[in-house]
Amino acid sequence: HLAAALAPAGSIYVLGMIVDDTRVSPEAVALFNLVFLSFYPHGRSFTEAEHRCWLEEAGFVDVERRLTANGLNMMVARAPG
Repeated sequence: HLAAALAPAGSIYVLGMIVDDTRVSPEAVALFNLVFLSFYPHGRSFTEAEHRCWLEEAGFVDVERRLTANGLNMMVARAPG
């Protein structure tokens, strides 16, 4: 319901450990993903495609992946309008 709650053309930012669709890069995130898998039964980093799909299914448009200055990944999307 977030897309509907935002002002028209409002943005959402999802910051996290996002792996490429190959799940092998960026290398630091892929290695961190191994830690998730080792300690948590269902733990894993989600791919860019998975984030993109969730955001688009929630009604967001102009979905893109960005890299922050400190090396984290961020998915950015805009509410319609």
